[in-house]
Amino acid sequence: MLAPTIVAPAAAYAQSTAAGTPAAGSPAASSAGSPVDARESARTAALAGLAAIDAKDYALAVLRFEEAERHFHAPTHLLYLARAKAQLGQIPDAILAYERLLAEPLAADAPKAFVEAKTVAEAELAVLVAPMPKLTVVVRGVSPDRATITLDGARSLR
Repeated sequence: MLAPTIVAPAAAYAQSTAAGTPAAGSPAASSAGSPVDARESARTAALAGLAAIDAKDYALAVLRFEEAERHFHAPTHLLYLARAKAQLGQIPDAILAYERLLAEPLAADAPKAFVEAKTVAEAELAVLVAPMPKLTVVVRGVSPDRATITLDGARSLR
């Protein structure tokens, strides 16, 4: 099951991240130096990530969006990172990226692209998890804290 891939043109991404402010995004630890340098480095990496998505090179896209996020945090990076991971079949990692984005509070003056990223992430996450099977385990005859669950021979839970 792959998440829907909706890729914005690189120009739209560049415009949306240019609107980012320190309140809406925050520079991460970066060797780039100043926050402006960090944002430029992030933008460069993210544009490379978008190009990789366009080329269907999702592994490279993951690397580029992780790099972008290291330079400067932006919800849009997490959205594209989640999409690329979903396309690679890394569903648990994609879910974590979507959930991280959705759990993040946005400033009242956050750029429109950041707000839209959260809205889109919510819809895409719902599509991604909808077909996932659910399992309920009822333990009888032994206390649940002493039960061990294995899946395909590997210990999963205790």
